[in-house]
Amino acid sequence: MSLFAHINFSKLPVPTVGEAFWKCTKIDEFLNLATNTPHTAWFQKIAVPATKFSVNLEPPSEERGRNYREIRMEFKDHVPFVWRFHSHPVLFDGAKMKLKIGEQNLISKLVPGNQAGDSPVLHSYMTKYQMGFLKIVDWLRKFFKCEPTDIKIGAQCITNYDEMIHWEPLLNTPKLVISECDRSQFITELLERRHEKQLRTHIDYVEILHPQSASIEALCSLDYISGRINFYCLDSNFVTEYVRNHILGRENSKFYVFRAAIPDWTRDQVNAFGTDLSLQHYDVDLNRTHKPRMMFNELRDDSRMFQSRKNETSVLVFYFYQGTLGFNKMVITVWSPRGLRPGN
Repeated sequence: MSLFAHINFSKLPVPTVGEAFWKCTKIDEFLNLATNTPHTAWFQKIAVPATKFSVNLEPPSEERGRNYREIRMEFKDHVPFVWRFHSHPVLFDGAKMKLKIGEQNLISKLVPGNQAGDSPVLHSYMTKYQMGFLKIVDWLRKFFKCEPTDIKIGAQCITNYDEMIHWEPLLNTPKLVISECDRSQFITELLERRHEKQLRTHIDYVEILHPQSASIEALCSLDYISGRINFYCLDSNFVTEYVRNHILGRENSKFYVFRAAIPDWTRDQVNAFGTDLSLQHYDVDLNRTHKPRMMFNELRDDSRMFQSRKNETSVLVFYFYQGTLGFNKMVITVWSPRGLRPGN
């Protein structure tokens, strides 16, 4: 970097020198130069938008214990750029690289990839872990003139939900995957705002105790592996339309089970639900060929009432549980052929 310390980059022509400089400079070197000179605007002019911009607030499954957040950007004519952020300074003893992003001075170091052919990884230490990371993403959005193409958020990775719900990339990214969440207000507002943009949201394990503030269209824009929604205070027709549009109306290959509190249906209402949705009565012979993808204690044999073909191999089975005033709980599970591994 010292070789370039006294160069006035702003005087260099962008169409010729700038374009050549971009092509022959590694992304980590490019950012190091761009953030340590007074000519950041010149570097921004010559930077080419990323073709893919992934933001991950949780490490891959094989590295969960390492506790870092990661940005991965892919560019035409460049190897992928991977940048990891850590909240513990002990990893950075002896690190000499410093990137200045806004108010943050990031002590950093470049580490070779784990295997031959892997891209090197830029590691940085940062304070104000959530807000600091969001600001880094926002700086990269502006600098490279592109938006995150996908965002992943792990369990317990959000420390301030009020902060996250106003973060534009969360509302605008085409692909948003959250591993689990039970914050009803956050979920319903997130779904409404993303649905306005015709975007779907995936939360692997979701629980919505207060869905009243969400429209049925917004709720139907949510995909999950396991979902639990409290419909007890909502009209029975709302429950029927949700199942019609979301459970029966679209293919979600990751869906395993849906559990819902319902508003004390009579047996006639349960039967009307099955008739409205053209469900078949449960066939005990299904036990011979299929089994639930996900098992838990609530799945009592005597509560199975309906079934419906999900696809060529899988079947949806509907369970209803009776309380003191009526049927107050419904469970819908996917049954797959015996011998077929989950996910196939």
